[in-house]
Amino acid sequence: MPTQDWKVKIQKLLDRISKSQIISEKNKKLLVEFYRELKVNDYSDARIHKLLNHMVIIAENMPGIDLEKAGREDIKRIAEWVQDRNYSAETKKDYRVALRVFYKWLDLGDVRAREVPERVKLLRATVKNQAKKLPNEILTEEEVRELIRHATNPRTKCLIALLWETGARMGELIDLKVKDIVRWRHGYQLILNGKTGSRRVPIIVSEPYINEWLDKHPLKDSAEWPDVWLWVEVKKQNHRGRKKRVGEKANYHALVRDIQRAAKRAGITKAVNPHNFRHSRATFMANYFTEAQMNQWFGWVPASRMPARYVHLSGRDIDRAYAVLCGVEGEETRSPEFVPKECPRCGLKKLPPDSKFCTRCGAPIDPRTLMEIEEAERRIFEKFVMLRDEDVMKVLEVITKLYKFAKEDPDVAKKLEFLEVLS
Repeated sequence: MPTQDWKVKIQKLLDRISKSQIISEKNKKLLVEFYRELKVNDYSDARIHKLLNHMVIIAENMPGIDLEKAGREDIKRIAEWVQDRNYSAETKKDYRVALRVFYKWLDLGDVRAREVPERVKLLRATVKNQAKKLPNEILTEEEVRELIRHATNPRTKCLIALLWETGARMGELIDLKVKDIVRWRHGYQLILNGKTGSRRVPIIVSEPYINEWLDKHPLKDSAEWPDVWLWVEVKKQNHRGRKKRVGEKANYHALVRDIQRAAKRAGITKAVNPHNFRHSRATFMANYFTEAQMNQWFGWVPASRMPARYVHLSGRDIDRAYAVLCGVEGEETRSPEFVPKECPRCGLKKLPPDSKFCTRCGAPIDPRTLMEIEEAERRIFEKFVMLRDEDVMKVLEVITKLYKFAKEDPDVAKKLEFLEVLS
């Protein structure tokens, strides 16, 4: 979500505290002071909103508890209330973390203290393994490829590709400007600003999608370029008819909705929210990166336990080793499939990973596409046999016109789905 959106949400939260008829005046004062402490300790707006929002909800639903004087029994009551809610395991953990941070400030005077106050030591800051996302909920390379194929515009294709390749937090991607995309010898580097500071992430797979989106970017000829938002509006109104200004910063929810529509068209029923992209990519990269490299790539602190979690989910430690031991697999390393392609006919490199045909010579890129063409030709031949002569001539006229349009306009040739045109 854009930084400005979080600031608006925080202000609404502060207004909610001020106007509340349920929260005691003493708790109101504590919550506002907690907000100020988070702000001066350089927490991101997104993090401030999350921690403060959880504490506000607790104060609203447990009005009889004085947050300052709360003892272990009061903390247990709060924990029981959270546990009884119909929340995910991750959300319940977030409530426990908010309480721990709140009392680190209140009892120790430091929201970032490593020590945990006695009254909240009973609260776990982790999620049980059995409550974590199952491997079959993780997005695969093939599903990402299908998402891109079913996206209807270059902006959404580019966003899906970057969510997958970088595994970045959505907040890091949505605040990107064009100037944050820097040329690199193998593609681009992305300058991301996250919870642990700035970092550079190399981009190879997404390069063709970035190129296509930048070429279509509505502000590419403006005086402000490249100091403009990467994700901007391209239509004059949204799906509800609300007027928008082309070139203004794109709405977070609209961007996510475009991805979800692509998933629906592709028949993908797994969660396609930004967090699952990050989770899926981290699980995938755990097969190839060391834990130190994982920390650097995903923007985790050096002592983070996150890499070990994803190494466990990926099965890197046992699956392949056992298969090699049993002689059913060789020692060779498995290669990623969602990578730039090369045309087997003309040698054009860096074709988008979802390409079916070469953009230069029109040759099919992979054996599966060639098989699809041969199957389509077989069906067409069977239909021609069944047609009368005059019907054949009409069909040939239509095909000739389509071929002429495609030949004169490469964009037409690119956008026509071969099988759909012929079926």
